[in-house]
Amino acid sequence: MLNRPFGAVQQPAGAELSGRLWPDSKRSEPEVAEAVAKGDTEIGIGIASDAKIVPGLDPIPLPTGAQSYSLYVEGVSSASKDADAAKALIAFLTSPAVKQAFKANGFE
Repeated sequence: MLNRPFGAVQQPAGAELSGRLWPDSKRSEPEVAEAVAKGDTEIGIGIASDAKIVPGLDPIPLPTGAQSYSLYVEGVSSASKDADAAKALIAFLTSPAVKQAFKANGFE
């Protein structure tokens, strides 16, 4: 049994379960990462990009089968007043340099 608050992800199912098991649990990923880094809680589950920015935290990835990924998409509205600028932004966001920056900051 944990003797300190358990950090739980903000996702509804995780928050509901942790709220019943540990009423004083943290709710947002940054709060969880900070609590683990400070030693206020023994374990936390959150997203890699939040863990990446918290000093003093040594994140351990979940096994591949336990991972949950978000798919980000982009698009240009047919009513866009500047479709070329929107397309240029998309080209920039999908460039190798930006992909590398995302990966360096905890996004895959």
